[in-house]
Amino acid sequence: MTASLRFPSLLALVVGGVLLSACTTGALSIDTRLTLQEGEYWKASIEIVYAREQMEFMGGEIERGLEMSVSQWKARGISASYSRRELSSGDAQFRLSASGKGFAQLNAALFDNTALIQYDAATEPPQITFQYAPIGSFFSLALSRSFTLTGGQILSSNGAASGDTVTWVNPVDVMQATLTPAPRFNALPILLGGGVLLAAAGGVAIARGAGKARCPLCGAKIPRRADYCPMCGGVR
Repeated sequence: MTASLRFPSLLALVVGGVLLSACTTGALSIDTRLTLQEGEYWKASIEIVYAREQMEFMGGEIERGLEMSVSQWKARGISASYSRRELSSGDAQFRLSASGKGFAQLNAALFDNTALIQYDAATEPPQITFQYAPIGSFFSLALSRSFTLTGGQILSSNGAASGDTVTWVNPVDVMQATLTPAPRFNALPILLGGGVLLAAAGGVAIARGAGKARCPLCGAKIPRRADYCPMCGGVR
């Protein structure tokens, strides 16, 4: 990859809100990761790698394009940021992160309203339909491309699916998937003073003091002074 490649001007690509195209044209690789969550919450990350020669030729223009994308997304109420790091090869890797609520907002910000993202809350659990044609978009302008979609469970897709994730590598056809949304919050232990607070969908367990006892409901070992069982949420 040399500086002799021709690149479209940033100004020409700004029109219509396709700022990302200016940031991905001629990139060595682009890795897009998108998670669709309950309640139409979403989060996305885009990693773009440029060769050292390209950075010498148009590095400032890339940075300005990313800054403009972040500013435009923030103006739409989206949480967004970007970072840069130098790779051992001398190439530059940019990481663009964004998150928000509303799949219409996501479609406008990331896909320029060219994707189909439908949330069906009438089913149990809710289901999401995702379709996106990568050709002609910001995603198609890098030499190597991967797109990873994550939810709660992948029900069907035309990509490489495993559990809650489906990936397309260098796709040329419409990417299609039906999935359930990912839970927005996960159970995480939080150290709180001398005890442990376990936040989970089934309730909150607060463990205090030392020593172990058995839960009368599930038989799990729990601290003797615990009010709730951290395994099943049962009240002692």
